[in-house]
This record gives sequence, C-alpha cells and structure tokens, in this order.
Amino acid sequence: MDRKGAMGFPMRLTLAFILIALCIPSLSGMAAGFEEKTLESETDAQVGILLSAAGRTYYGGAGSSENVSLTIPAGFEISVGGEGTDAYSVCIYNNEGVVKTVYTDHPSIRFLGERIVLSGPCEVRLSCNDVSGTYGVQVGVA
Repeated sequence: MDRKGAMGFPMRLTLAFILIALCIPSLSGMAAGFEEKTLESETDAQVGILLSAAGRTYYGGAGSSENVSLTIPAGFEISVGGEGTDAYSVCIYNNEGVVKTVYTDHPSIRFLGERIVLSGPCEVRLSCNDVSGTYGVQVGVA
C-alpha cells in the first residue's frame, strides 16, 4: 500500500459491490411483498365501502336500495354471501386462496341469495328485502 491508500481502494470497492449484491435479493423480496400488501389493503378498502353501503341499505328498511361503484385490484376477488354463516360474510381472495374474511356486525347483515363473486371495476346494486320472513340485503351486479 502506498501513502495515498490507492492500493486499498480496489479492495474496498470490491467489498462494497459484494455487500450490495448480497442485499439485492432480500430488498426485491421486500418490494414484492409490499406491493402484495398494498393491493390487499386496496381490496380491503373496497370491502369497507361495500359493507358501509350494505349497512345504510339495511337500516333503510325493506325496499331501500343503493348502487356502489367498486374497483377491485387485478389478482383479487371479493365474494359476498353464501350459505350458513357465509351469508353474513365478505371474503377477499387472491391467487393463493382466502386472504381475509369479514363478518358483518353492528348490524349483523344477512346477504340474501346465492354467493356472488366480484372482480375488477364493477357497479354493485344493494337492495334490502324481506324474503319469506328472512330480512337482509340482496347483492347483484347493476
């Protein structure tokens, strides 16, 4: 090594590149996970909009209705209603399966009819009905 440290510089530069190369895979994995969580949060916000509209419709009583525009991110789906306890739930799905299930409470809203799956941009019609003594909210694509 000379007085200016010129001989040590290539070694330091090599070590810096090795450290950067070791960090890149973990940083790219974090970025992909961040994107997935961001899309999941956007989908969760759309579920919140849907449940809020369902609550307003439910409290409006039989005959009340409301249309809601939803934009569900690509790769995600929302299913509403179903049989048994699923009739009180909204599920978020991605390519791997169920991400989250939200049950309605305060009020406990029953979604009437068959399970409906929503994806992409869609216009949803919610209507409060009393079907053979079963009171709840019917969900359909407008």
